[in-house]
Amino acid sequence: MSTKICACCGQTFQPDPRVKNHTFCSAPDCQKERCKKWRQMIVSDNANIPIDIGLVGFLPLARFAYACQ
Repeated sequence: MSTKICACCGQTFQPDPRVKNHTFCSAPDCQKERCKKWRQMIVSDNANIPIDIGLVGFLPLARFAYACQ
């Protein structure tokens, strides 16, 4: 199994084969950074969408969003 370098801390880790683009290790600080980047991406991608329309697209992501609070 190959190793990857964490995008946050730079340490090597064994990626989970079930995760397609596994770039962050499981350290708590790295997971916080991963969630922060995800929230920034969602906000920037949906900046011009009205809230009543934009929330419909977030429903499938609700479980992940809850984990990143």
